Amino acid sequence: MIKPFFIFIIFLIGLSALQSCYYDNEEELYGAAVDCGLGNLSYTEDIVPILDRFCYECHDDFNQLGGITLEGHSNVIPHVESQALLGSIKHDPGYSAMPDNAPKMDFCRIEAIEIWIAEGALDN
Repeated sequence: MIKPFFIFIIFLIGLSALQSCYYDNEEELYGAAVDCGLGNLSYTEDIVPILDRFCYECHDDFNQLGGITLEGHSNVIPHVESQALLGSIKHDPGYSAMPDNAPKMDFCRIEAIEIWIAEGALDN
């Protein structure tokens, strides 16, 4: 008959084997070492397609979930100035992680929005 002590030891060995299968995403842990090739960003050509793909489903002129619309430059700017847009898409603490119930946008899209904001969030 197997003694409870040996069952416990086998359980610990099995548990440690499961722990070794844990996978971290390097990009999430350390940031991406990716060159996104971003330059000369345009609101119309670069930012609107990102917002259209990830935001407009819930935050366009028709839906306005949470009272927020991101359709149109003049509607985006208050969220840029309050830092809510960037905080939400970067999943920063204190902001609602967006897109809601979906994975975070990829690094290059977030970087594009961040650079566009840093360059003055122009309506170009």
